[in-house]
Amino acid sequence: MLRVLLVLPLILMITFCSSHPRIQNGQQNILLPVKQNDSFRIGKTEVWVNFMPGGVPTFHFSTEIISPDSSNYSGSMKIQTVAILQNDIVLYKVIPIVGRTAYDGNPLTQMIHSPGDLRFDSGINLEQTVSLILELSEPEKYYIRISDLIINKVY
Repeated sequence: MLRVLLVLPLILMITFCSSHPRIQNGQQNILLPVKQNDSFRIGKTEVWVNFMPGGVPTFHFSTEIISPDSSNYSGSMKIQTVAILQNDIVLYKVIPIVGRTAYDGNPLTQMIHSPGDLRFDSGINLEQTVSLILELSEPEKYYIRISDLIINKVY
């Protein structure tokens, strides 16, 4: 119950503050070049399906990219898309909502959220984990994979 109360404000913010994304669903295999970057790290990452009454079920994610020294941050890193995969099959590919928060110069955190209107696909197995693949450019294009994410259910 406490988890639902903690996640509810985030869900409401994402739902009412988002624009409509371009979504590409499909059963495609994805093999991407993955780059490990020492200039930032991935922070807290959450994935959940909103089953609350009064609407259709929706799929959500949020993650953080943390740059340890924002004085060295050029602003050139851009988050282009986020793909959500299960068993290496693309479930969604979206243009995420990106926000920035700076803490007096160190660190710089970019919050990345799903658009609020991703309808839940009944083909997703809620008992299996998913992966997020972030497409970034700095200025060359590369990908970061965040694996083994448990899908939380919010009622």
